[in-house]
Amino acid sequence: MTHSNRRALKRLRRVLTGGRPARGPRQLALRQHMPRGWSQDVDPVIGLAAGDEPVRLTPADGHTLALVPPGMGATTLLRTLGAQLARHGVHVDLFDTVGEHRWATGLPHLTRYDDPEEMHHQLYHLAHAAQSSQADRRDRRHAVLIEERALAEMDAFHHTPWPGARGMDALITLLAHGRPHGFQVVLACPHVPPSLTPQASLLVTTQLLGEPPSHRDLRPGRMRLVSPRRVTAVQVLHLSEPEATHLALTGAPGADG
Repeated sequence: MTHSNRRALKRLRRVLTGGRPARGPRQLALRQHMPRGWSQDVDPVIGLAAGDEPVRLTPADGHTLALVPPGMGATTLLRTLGAQLARHGVHVDLFDTVGEHRWATGLPHLTRYDDPEEMHHQLYHLAHAAQSSQADRRDRRHAVLIEERALAEMDAFHHTPWPGARGMDALITLLAHGRPHGFQVVLACPHVPPSLTPQASLLVTTQLLGEPPSHRDLRPGRMRLVSPRRVTAVQVLHLSEPEATHLALTGAPGADG
């Protein structure tokens, strides 16, 4: 981490804590830190930068790879993004094989996949849509959020003889062709799977780099956003599961949004 990024993170800690000892993201109260009307924009808030400035994920950011150590905020990131996108009617596919996102079950505009075979079939469908020339999808935003274990299982299946185990190929096709048709993929994992490594640098535009855990200051959700447009330190906004469900259903996060 560069000296300038360390300084930015230090300023961010002061902004978010008022000079007091750092608090975990569960204590990042929406009423206290988020500007009024933060959830009204269709581009979801990733979190806060220095000066309480909301950092949003926009279509211009393209596909995003969140490289986050275990337990340091990857689940929170996907939950926060998914709830906000669904709140605005954006269709969200959430790939979750370990049950971290049960809050999303049965919500409008949000489909949760927890079965590997279903994930493979859906990725085939999305890859076909991304390559189809039938309809212009540029105004039809579609987010695909994939958590660590789902990505690892696709990578494992990729090396088996099972004929239907080509979900990773479909994912690569979606990454390569989906963006002009409104698709935006967010991958959250500690490291890039081997079968995706050769293509990742070419197909992913934005990275969120999780800060390694420190014994002195354990703060999940502290990340650096790196893209061609910007580099900034960000503390990921924490939405609890009830808040995420409430936001996706009603447009209100259980606080004054």
